Amino acid sequence: MKPTDFWKNFRLGEEISISGAFIYNGLRRYHEMRNLDYTDEVFEFLYNTSIGFERLLKIAIILFEHNDSVDQKKLEKSLITHNHLDLLARLKTHAEINFSSPQIEFLGLLAKFYKSLRYDRFTLSS
Repeated sequence: MKPTDFWKNFRLGEEISISGAFIYNGLRRYHEMRNLDYTDEVFEFLYNTSIGFERLLKIAIILFEHNDSVDQKKLEKSLITHNHLDLLARLKTHAEINFSSPQIEFLGLLAKFYKSLRYDRFTLSS
């Protein structure tokens, strides 16, 4: 088996399981929340879902974009981002994806949270 076949079939399969666990844990936390008063619960929901969806988008991009002629290092470097909307736009160049406004806004919220809001309490102005 070629290393690329092993990577796509097994390593990314493990990654799907990992991303699914993040999404599940985030949604489970959301389901258990009674209100939005506890920042630790809100943080856990946003953190887990943002990581899970980001990883899932990256898996899809790899499966669409990787082939034997692609520059592997360039592809891997291009995945070092936390912008869910950029990843979605990239994926849309390969597949028809029809998300509604609330779904797109949710991905935007996850991107904003992961990029900056998760560190918000580490600043004096918080």
